[in-house]
Amino acid sequence: MGAPCTCRTADGVELRGTVAGGEGPGVLLIHGLASNARMWDGVIAVLEEQGRAVAAFDMRGHGQSEQAADGYTIDQLATDVAAIIAQLSADDPIWQAPIATAAEAAGRDPQAIGMEGRITWTGDLDQVKIEAEQWRALDATHVSINTMGSNLSPISAHLEVLTTVASALELR
Repeated sequence: MGAPCTCRTADGVELRGTVAGGEGPGVLLIHGLASNARMWDGVIAVLEEQGRAVAAFDMRGHGQSEQAADGYTIDQLATDVAAIIAQLSADDPIWQAPIATAAEAAGRDPQAIGMEGRITWTGDLDQVKIEAEQWRALDATHVSINTMGSNLSPISAHLEVLTTVASALELR
């Protein structure tokens, strides 16, 4: 099931994963925050069987990858994914396919694909604005505001926060 591979991030953290050669564009599988790359074993097996190039890495602080001394942030994880893609692209041109090429190869209209950013409401509207701008800089087409766990009650309080954020982001 693929060959072991490592990727060193800009801040020196070693990420460990597996890479299997095959036809492109390559498929990079990223696990969720409370998991590791092993969750993709079944998917990797199917993709390898189909002759697809596929890779899966443990993100920093997960599975076999190293943990940075100061933990990790979502921005660091995104930067780590970019480092993995850069390394894979340097090793094999199959990984250089842009999103539009990958979408077309999958029979999808590239214009119909978007990226959704997620912002957790902490009560700090200025922080929401900063994070929304960061998502815009990454070309996110949508942003969701998570108000769960914010001790808001009743439901109208959640809606009030969403209305306030929409106004602050000039969406209304």
